Amino acid sequence: MRATDFYKSGGGCRFYGHLSYNSVRSRCRVAWWVKQGKPNPGFKPGNKYGARLKGVPKSEEWKRKASLSKLGDKNPMRNPIYARKMADSKRGKPNPKHREYWKLNHDEQLRRMMVGEHKKPNKLEKRLIDLIQRENLPFKYVGNWEFIVGGKCPDFMSTNGKKLLIELFGNYWHTVKARETVEERVARFREHGFETLVLWESEMGEEKRVLEKIRRFCGEI
Repeated sequence: MRATDFYKSGGGCRFYGHLSYNSVRSRCRVAWWVKQGKPNPGFKPGNKYGARLKGVPKSEEWKRKASLSKLGDKNPMRNPIYARKMADSKRGKPNPKHREYWKLNHDEQLRRMMVGEHKKPNKLEKRLIDLIQRENLPFKYVGNWEFIVGGKCPDFMSTNGKKLLIELFGNYWHTVKARETVEERVARFREHGFETLVLWESEMGEEKRVLEKIRRFCGEI
């Protein structure tokens, strides 16, 4: 059998495994069924070949050939028909178990996801952290998703047992690019019994004023 006949008969993927990287790109760059917008003729529904290989150790040579067989335009997802079928098979079919789990563990799951981003305090938040530590104020930074209220993460929370929060807003991101208003965020926290003090970036230049607002909020003044 000639190589081209073997390729068109559905053995193209295996045939690629015997070619070098350069020859694959130069001689067989685009599969013929991809050019014609047809599905891979070598694929048969119900093929259990992949299931039989599951758990079987693969040699490095086998891995190299398998990689070459799906290089570039031979990647199944490059085939618009195959890609469309994959997208349609996933669309609109949420797992009901996942949905139920999220309802029961929403805040904890959200915290785990956000902690993975390793969020750290920005320069503005560091200035307020420094002020809180110097003046021994009863607040700590929790903007790294250490604490979640109603699916929201406040910047600071009280450490004296009172349900008090501090939000430090940047003038740009919480006005021009704001996804929610200040009132909406404060109301969200109030639904869970927390009172919130909102400080703005423009206020941080006046430490005495900020310190006075925090102490009055805590009931120290």
